[in-house]
Amino acid sequence: MRAHHVNFRYILLEDGKEYFLLDKLPTLWGYFFPYLNWFSNRTIYRLTETQFWEIRMRKKHWLETLLIPAPIFLAVSVWAGRMRTSDSLYAYLNLPRFSFTERWIYWFLAFILAVILANLIYFLSSRSLVKKFDFSLYKKEKGKIRLTKLAPWMKKQFKGVLILNFLIFLFSFFILNWGTLAFLIFHCLILLMSTLLAGDLSYSENCQYTIERDEKDSGIK
Repeated sequence: MRAHHVNFRYILLEDGKEYFLLDKLPTLWGYFFPYLNWFSNRTIYRLTETQFWEIRMRKKHWLETLLIPAPIFLAVSVWAGRMRTSDSLYAYLNLPRFSFTERWIYWFLAFILAVILANLIYFLSSRSLVKKFDFSLYKKEKGKIRLTKLAPWMKKQFKGVLILNFLIFLFSFFILNWGTLAFLIFHCLILLMSTLLAGDLSYSENCQYTIERDEKDSGIK
């Protein structure tokens, strides 16, 4: 199956005269390891040829472009605002009474916040698409999508994700030992970039896929 990019939430799949719209919303584990989304059950919509071309040729909503970097801009704004505030919170986070476990919890909550922000952006994107298309008209199915052929640049992308994950680990180490808000926000910024970029690009227009539909739907590839 060939993939055709729609936006960072949906992607079109084409196989001869069969057409599908794939929902790219990641599973929970997909946020940790985006490429696991290839092996988990996905929501797919069966399309007619007319619907396929209607979606592929449509004019993209401006929200679909602006919402992609929104959490990154938010993190930068918060970080910049922090530079102009007092050092009281900085001093509070560095108090000796903060235990190792408490700092781990603080890091975990920061990660949950990043996931929530990513979900919010996916939700807003979905709402903007609903205004354009009535998805209830499409036949909804469940299936597993598997990667069969990588795009030429996917190896570079994968290395980029590994580097981002290494930076996340590195800054997590700094947070656990120093507990500074500046490193925490920078960590969240990198995490958001990794989540959004890897979650979006793990379904590439230049890759090839197969879909294994559930038996209750069709039972065939």
